[in-house]
Amino acid sequence: MPTIILNKFDGGIAEDVRTQNIGENEKSLNFDIFTNPTKLIPLPDNVADVITASPPPTMDDAEMADVGIGQNAGTTYLMSCSRTSSASAVISFYQKSSLSAVWGAQTNGTGVYIKGTSITYKGNFYAVTSFGGNTLRLEKFNGASSTIGTSTTAVDISKKVAVFIHPKDNILYILNNNVIISYDGSTFTEYTTILPTGTLVADVTDYGDYLAIAVNPIVSVGQATVYLWGRDGTINTLQDSINFGNYVIKILENIDGVLVAIMDKNFSFSTVNDYRIVVKAWAGGSVEIIKILTATSIAGIIHRLKAKRDNKLFFGISNDSNVYCLGKNKSGRFVVVKDRYFTNAEASSQTLANIVNIGDVMWVGAFDSAGTYTFMRTKTPEVSGGITYTNISLFKTTINPSMPIADRYKNKQLKSVAILYTGASSGLTALKYSVDGSALTTIISDTNATGEKVTEAVRENDGKPFGAGREFQFQVESSGGSQIKQIIYEYEILNTTT
Repeated sequence: MPTIILNKFDGGIAEDVRTQNIGENEKSLNFDIFTNPTKLIPLPDNVADVITASPPPTMDDAEMADVGIGQNAGTTYLMSCSRTSSASAVISFYQKSSLSAVWGAQTNGTGVYIKGTSITYKGNFYAVTSFGGNTLRLEKFNGASSTIGTSTTAVDISKKVAVFIHPKDNILYILNNNVIISYDGSTFTEYTTILPTGTLVADVTDYGDYLAIAVNPIVSVGQATVYLWGRDGTINTLQDSINFGNYVIKILENIDGVLVAIMDKNFSFSTVNDYRIVVKAWAGGSVEIIKILTATSIAGIIHRLKAKRDNKLFFGISNDSNVYCLGKNKSGRFVVVKDRYFTNAEASSQTLANIVNIGDVMWVGAFDSAGTYTFMRTKTPEVSGGITYTNISLFKTTINPSMPIADRYKNKQLKSVAILYTGASSGLTALKYSVDGSALTTIISDTNATGEKVTEAVRENDGKPFGAGREFQFQVESSGGSQIKQIIYEYEILNTTT
């Protein structure tokens, strides 16, 4: 009887659930797969950030979505911004002295709040707004709000605005439509003729000495392009262009010296509902497709809503429940996995508003199916109750994982299973299975206890015998913080003609 040991989990989401690739998954939610490739490590619960009570609005009313660090009267604070209220889209600035403190309103700016545009630059906190209905404005908060500069180019709020500090010159760049704006701490400069007309900026990052600028054609048909600009505004030229082909660039990032574009389909000129996430990469030479994943809806990837930490890119899709993470696993291969929850549970109808990382803490702004807004962050030790793991983290394998190809389509009888894990002081560790696409059935459900654990089973959890079939699939679930090390299953081939 063949025995299969599953102890590598860092392959990311499978393009085909019947893949032979080791360590890939159909679904992985709220597990860290990168730190240790042979262990599934649950991610901590989230906690809702709150703001001071009325007269300032509730979080649902304010829709806070940005966090940074800045100075006010010589003291460093966590700083944030939101709209003033549901009745006023004018930007409002907040600060607090620690993670566990309540956000306190400080002052209002003058322009309309654009989520995802706050940035800490030279010790001060900035955000981009839309002023007068169509112009872009850079606003600074350091106890009071002040306008740094105003662009005469119409701001495209629907596509958001890209902000970026290039590490080689420490200059803040703002990109909107096909306009580049630079700010060095004193001079606000606008370049309107460097990028081609008929294009819309999608996102921006660095590539060596260059500013890498992703653009899509304004007429919604054609090829997506990444331009390399040498950051010299006195020369009205771009230094290189890379054709990223079909699909629309939504996010561009530099991961380990590789330009990675997260793309989806342009539905305006498509005869099929091609709900796919296409990941392309370039590091010289030709652009390569490194991943194609099925998306859940026509809404697709959210423009420019991203965060980067430890050479990993975090991004989101509307009508989903988890932040996606793209990075290289310990084998050096780019993989994509669903990371932490938007809130604290799997719910496919949530809409992402922003992602922010400071250190190991992630903030996520999202709307639920009823339109209620929450601003969640990773739980840290100083909050009441400390770090907790009450969320259910789950990992669903591919079909017949790691099984020899000769056995995959034979009729088989599952004989035994085992799960090896590092226990926890609370919660449950469970293993479920499916045969030939059936609903998941529980095999093991352990009440957690600390220590190294092994649980074996030769029947389902309710005492019924295991099912027989051609395609087995397993799902492990963890709450309380238990860490999964191995899944083992044993089967025998039944006498059949095929």
